[in-house]
Amino acid sequence: MGIFSSDHAQKLLHNKFIVIIGDSVQRSAYKDLVVLLQENRFIKDKELRTKGETSFCNDRLVHRSELTNGTNYQEIREYKTDNYLIRFYFITRIFNKCVKTILDDFMDKEQPTPDVVFVNSCLWDISRYGRNSKKEYINNLEKFCTELDKCVPIETCIVWRTTLPVSQRARGGFLSKEIANCTNTLVVDVLLANHLAHTIITRHKYDVVDMHFLFTQQQQRREKDGVHWNMFAHRRMTNIFLTHIAEAWGLGVPVPPSYNDADVIFDPRG
Repeated sequence: MGIFSSDHAQKLLHNKFIVIIGDSVQRSAYKDLVVLLQENRFIKDKELRTKGETSFCNDRLVHRSELTNGTNYQEIREYKTDNYLIRFYFITRIFNKCVKTILDDFMDKEQPTPDVVFVNSCLWDISRYGRNSKKEYINNLEKFCTELDKCVPIETCIVWRTTLPVSQRARGGFLSKEIANCTNTLVVDVLLANHLAHTIITRHKYDVVDMHFLFTQQQQRREKDGVHWNMFAHRRMTNIFLTHIAEAWGLGVPVPPSYNDADVIFDPRG
């Protein structure tokens, strides 16, 4: 994994259009990337928790529905400069009319073509759409991939992020009161959903970043709600994401500074 400074990230994404699609964890991924493109600092906890604000770190709110924890909530954000364009779409289901509209935008000749599409959807899909939600999730994911194939050229790097580990005591906006007592099964449901999604995604020859595996040993960085992650986890995710696309483009990645033994000062007090 490369360790990206603001300067490294700016050079990698110069003249690139990055689309990030997903839930609140993906929104936090978008926000951390926007921060890194401007400053060498971690995103703040308050910035991670806020949704639907008019502007965040010089981005703009393109569209937002009424603030709610319902499945019909929509949010589109965009960070645009002369050098790069980063856009985020909040979704609660991997394929529906809202997502179809997003994909149709990719074919709009007046819109730029995405260089990278970074996407995940799962927790809302398998918990908020009724007793058949898990089966419908797989069917909808296949529909999403089939439509996406039509909407972007083969040069676009499509990256699927597996759903991160959740706690058995998870609580969050996506969990309604009716299903809040069933979170003990969510851990296994996520594992199964990740496995089935991987099969579909790889069949369509998209890239997969297995964040679930990579963060299984990082769960101390998960927030108390059992779903979201802290600033250190999100910077790690950003570095993993940037490393993946740098390697996909055949570019090198920045590495942490190394130290010669002579440069290391040992404290005899331990």
